[in-house]
Amino acid sequence: MNEDKRKHKRFKINQMCEIYMGREIYIPVKGVNISEGGMSFRTEETLEINSLVEFQLALYIGDKSKTIDCQGVVRRINFDKDDYKGAIEFSNLSEENRKIIREYIKSK
Repeated sequence: MNEDKRKHKRFKINQMCEIYMGREIYIPVKGVNISEGGMSFRTEETLEINSLVEFQLALYIGDKSKTIDCQGVVRRINFDKDDYKGAIEFSNLSEENRKIIREYIKSK
């Protein structure tokens, strides 16, 4: 996707987390980058497009860690060499959590 068409600028993260798919299904993913609109990730398992997911992220701002609860929708998933590369669009992100993401972005 052309960077000029993005709604929000993306910033690199390097974080392991688990995406909750419902029915006690957890999929390990590695967060690659984040923006106010969502997160891209890599995983060894495929996910269905338009799946609703939940997960937590710990964002380090200075020397403090702030954890945010996230909900989102899987918008993209593609096999890339050895694993899958995907993107989640945030949905129902609280204003407090959006503020933490903005703080994180400003600290970079």
